[in-house]
Amino acid sequence: ITPKVRIGLSLGEVIFADGQMTGEGVVLAQRVEQLAEPGGLCITGAIHEALPQHMPFDQESLGEQRVKGFEEPVR
Repeated sequence: ITPKVRIGLSLGEVIFADGQMTGEGVVLAQRVEQLAEPGGLCITGAIHEALPQHMPFDQESLGEQRVKGFEEPVR
């Protein structure tokens, strides 16, 4: 059995305290990770805009998504 991990990436504030990471950037990365397919990667719109336009892999927009803990939809 090969495990299928999910990865979520976001840009935002990260706070390091008492050996723990927290902050909006960390929480948002956790939320978009849940949107990724098994074995997949899900990035926020902010990460997408920071990347070069031509990436060597297929991309699919999920559009705006409502995620727990965030009042506004994320892209």
